Amino acid sequence: MPSILPVAAVLGASVAAISILSKQANEFSDAISKTSSSQSSYSETASELNNLNSELATSAQRISELQALKNAGTISFTEQSELETLKLQNEELERQISLKQQMADTQSETTVNDALNALKLQRTTDFTQEILSPAEDGERYFSGYAETDIISATKNQINELSDLQTERTALLNKLNSTSNKSEKDMLTKKLNVFDLKISDRFNTVSDNIKILNGLRESFKDPLTGLMKTDMSAEAEMYYSSITKIIDDFNSQNLSPTERSSKNLDKFFDNSYSKNVIKDTLIEAAKSGENLNIILKNMGLSLDDLGVENIKDLKTYLNALVSDADAASDSIKSLSDTESINSVASAFHSKNSGYNYEQAIVYSQRATDLFNQGLVGTDDFKAFADYISYGMDDSIEAYQAGMEKFNRYFTAENDTGLQNFIQDFKEMHSLGEDDDWISDIGSTALLAKDMGIGIGAVEDILSRMEDYGYITSDQWHSSLEDLSEYKNSLSALEELYDSMDSGEHNLPYHGIYHKFQHRVFHLLNKPLRVLRFFSLREAIATINSSSVF
Repeated sequence: MPSILPVAAVLGASVAAISILSKQANEFSDAISKTSSSQSSYSETASELNNLNSELATSAQRISELQALKNAGTISFTEQSELETLKLQNEELERQISLKQQMADTQSETTVNDALNALKLQRTTDFTQEILSPAEDGERYFSGYAETDIISATKNQINELSDLQTERTALLNKLNSTSNKSEKDMLTKKLNVFDLKISDRFNTVSDNIKILNGLRESFKDPLTGLMKTDMSAEAEMYYSSITKIIDDFNSQNLSPTERSSKNLDKFFDNSYSKNVIKDTLIEAAKSGENLNIILKNMGLSLDDLGVENIKDLKTYLNALVSDADAASDSIKSLSDTESINSVASAFHSKNSGYNYEQAIVYSQRATDLFNQGLVGTDDFKAFADYISYGMDDSIEAYQAGMEKFNRYFTAENDTGLQNFIQDFKEMHSLGEDDDWISDIGSTALLAKDMGIGIGAVEDILSRMEDYGYITSDQWHSSLEDLSEYKNSLSALEELYDSMDSGEHNLPYHGIYHKFQHRVFHLLNKPLRVLRFFSLREAIATINSSSVF
């Protein structure tokens, strides 16, 4: 009996060790399964939340239309009943959305944490890291491969795979250049060994890439496919690491030009600030400007874009220009092939002059507020600003603007539009048959000349489109330019904040702060602005001239 105890102890220890190894082996696969499950729950909730928000937006649009009728005093009994029902339904929708949003936020955080836990586990075999154990004779012998996290293992194995492919290419070149039979046989055997090893490593890395692709989904918005914006810095770092590994693997067999193209796609994708840069470079390529100088002026280099030479950048940009031209031609060729569905969509969509019609409705409400003495309300002030030019006092602005508003805004016919054209021609000493459209200029300048708000002027021009007097390409919106200018500043700020500090950023630093100064004045004194610049024009002229 005593002799059995040591054996039992050894067997017990072996069973325990096997149990631990088995548990460790399953730990990673269990973590992946858990992440997949939490991903599915979050995706389902996010989809439900999106549907609720869409339903709320549709309902809110209808409420806005009915409320306008009510404010104008033209709402029917049926429409009034519909309005009240929709308001009650909206309250319930907002409650559901609030609860669903809380659930989505919790599930999003859960699946991110599940993915992080899986990524941190040291349960992936790294075939580039051999374990050498000591023997009794003092020598060290191979006893297996180290285990590490899946990102480190995959990164190391991609690098090894790249080295193996480089060595194989060198061997193949030697094989093709020799005529010695024995040397050919030797090189052929070596190639076969390399092919087996490359195939084995490729399969291993492919399996890891599939796992990483799956885990990365936890860091992405299921509706947009983009990285979530509310994650921790750690989660963002893991997302970036996974993305780089996947990109490196997918670029294994690309030529330098193809790799540059792929890097440019990645650089420009999913970022407003970087698409502003792309638009700037495309315009420069069209006009044959020096792209190196354009990049330098923006504080960028070819390395920042992941491009090896300027030729690859030109090829990429020229392809974009060609694609855009081809798309434009396709759209033109399809202009005469409208289906009945297109006709139905047109009848259900808002016409260009929709805001013109709405302005007339709101003017009646503003008049009621004025007569009631409610001139301090946001509604009244907003309408007074809309119909006036260069006046700060809301009462004076309203009184001065309403005379022209009533002259230029008529609901039943185009009399108001004809009055606008007549006044414009008289102001510019044009005859009855003279062309007036080419003298429109910017809508900011036109508003100043006509003594009415820029928004009102643009709504008048849009209404003229409904009557066929002008087309949308015959006038340009200063309000849209101002909006683009604001977005350009935000884009510059986003890019500036994302760049590392250093000497190479000094030119960009200067452009950003000078541009910021210009936009500050544009936003605070918009009525003084008679002309606007695109981002590219602003960068080109910012050191030599004033915007206004």
